[in-house]
Amino acid sequence: MTRDTDAADALGEGGSPEADRHLAENFGMTVKQVREFDPQTLDVTRACKFLGLPLKRFDLLATQPDARARWVESVARQKKDLIGTFLEASKEMREMLEAIRKFALRKCLTPDGPALVGGGGRWANKSNQQRRARTGLLVGGGALAVILLAGGAVAVLMSARSGPQQQATALAGGSTRRSGQLGTEVTEAVPARGKGGDRPGTEEGKAGGPQVEAGKDHVPPGVEVLLDVDFTKTRGTFNLADRHHFRTEHRDGELRYVGKKVGNWFDWLHPAFHASKDSRVEDFVFEADVRMPNPVPGALVCRLGIRGNFYHALSVRHDGQVAVWNADRPPTWTKPQSLRPVTEFNTIRLEVVRRTIRLQVNGRQVVEQPVERYEPSNIMLWLYPEEVPFEVRFRRMKLWKLPGSGN
Repeated sequence: MTRDTDAADALGEGGSPEADRHLAENFGMTVKQVREFDPQTLDVTRACKFLGLPLKRFDLLATQPDARARWVESVARQKKDLIGTFLEASKEMREMLEAIRKFALRKCLTPDGPALVGGGGRWANKSNQQRRARTGLLVGGGALAVILLAGGAVAVLMSARSGPQQQATALAGGSTRRSGQLGTEVTEAVPARGKGGDRPGTEEGKAGGPQVEAGKDHVPPGVEVLLDVDFTKTRGTFNLADRHHFRTEHRDGELRYVGKKVGNWFDWLHPAFHASKDSRVEDFVFEADVRMPNPVPGALVCRLGIRGNFYHALSVRHDGQVAVWNADRPPTWTKPQSLRPVTEFNTIRLEVVRRTIRLQVNGRQVVEQPVERYEPSNIMLWLYPEEVPFEVRFRRMKLWKLPGSGN
């Protein structure tokens, strides 16, 4: 009899590929890099990247080994807690990243130590199992081929009395059986990532941008409203949580997104941001009223056009600077003239229409930037705290999927 929890158990074992990808990104890796990880090639720079440790601060603390060790261990515990929150990720991915977390921790605590060995048992065992499987297949296949050949010879001898036609039929049948039983190894081809990059452009106040009027509640025909919440009235279906690295709460008519630990963090704030087909957008409008009441160093980052470890992003910093950038190119910051103090609410509007990204701040266009390397994906809101607590507050947020947006 099927239990009610069978589906949940299956998800926990097999997991969601999208959740696996997002969890790997929290360690600065792709799923492929996780699976191909070799502990013996791990250096301090990569270990800091995996744990989300700023390398400059790590080097500055070299003269204070005890303080650095406490800091490293604290951040490593946060990563462990983060893995535990990704229940939608596969068990295998969570286990592999937990092993990588331990390798990175060891390397950061003993940066001058020898190359890590012995602990890579999971990957080594997996490789050994694959080799044993291939060896067993070859041996078993060879034995099977000998038996089939012998059987074919017997069939030929037995069919010799029945004439040439029956002999040919027996040989053909033997060949068909051998072909059917000796399997063919199939390798799945991974599409090559297309070439091309973005052509950056910053043209504040240039006309001719938006396809949908900013700040209007009227929904044009064909637009699918994925999200439209006025936090002065309700929190909607946003997920509220208090974790080790961040906190989300609804209070005094605001949604508060608070970074409690230094690093790069995100969470499934709302179903519209989940890694699912229903929330995937190509042409869209994302708009939010945002303020930072205590502007310590950090940034709010909206990722879009995500494919593997590549993405485009909008960043809004604590000092009021904004940038539209991608994973292959660092941000070029600009401070819009239309921006109010960051402690006050500013309306940030990000729009993608026909492979052109546009950014508006308080109704005035700041950036218009065509993109050549862009694919439909979900939207992700990240916090990049450089000091804590780093807090971002929202008064309203909406996400519209425009007509013709890919699924």
